[in-house]
Amino acid sequence: MRNVFFAAILGLALFGLVIPDADAGKRSKKRMCQGGDDDNPTSSVICEVDLPLEITGYVPCECELEVTDNDIDVFNNGLDVSNLVIGNVSAYCNTEDGFKVTMTSANGGLAHDGGGDPLEYTLDVASIAFTPTEPDFELESTIQQVNATDFENADVELTVDASGALEGDYSDTVTIEVAGIL
Repeated sequence: MRNVFFAAILGLALFGLVIPDADAGKRSKKRMCQGGDDDNPTSSVICEVDLPLEITGYVPCECELEVTDNDIDVFNNGLDVSNLVIGNVSAYCNTEDGFKVTMTSANGGLAHDGGGDPLEYTLDVASIAFTPTEPDFELESTIQQVNATDFENADVELTVDASGALEGDYSDTVTIEVAGIL
């Protein structure tokens, strides 16, 4: 017991007594007022005190992205496809300077399930033309905040010519990313 008591006294001596400040952030100001004189009666004396109250806050960057795939066979109505709506995209960031849209192709074109060169295609999203030419092909475009509504329910239009292509399944995966410009 003596050792515990000695350790407690030693701790207080070395580190001091720590008491949290309950008045942190509190400001005060006093003003003493006295009654008036004969020319200025007490009822007309104004005693006032003022202090500012600061209100602050930070709104973080938030981005929203929604991609809808129409899940259609793009060659169902022919091999030469032009401006076929295959889905839509909605994107928004609450940043003053707008946002960047990045589209990345996994295959660099519509890859055939049996191999060979992929079919070249173009996606048009809100007037941004995306034509991947190699695997992991990436296109980045900046959308100014004043034009941000262009990316609300924007159609994704596909143009591809598969005339003369080999029979089989063709596919590509395009990843769309939005990032607020801070």
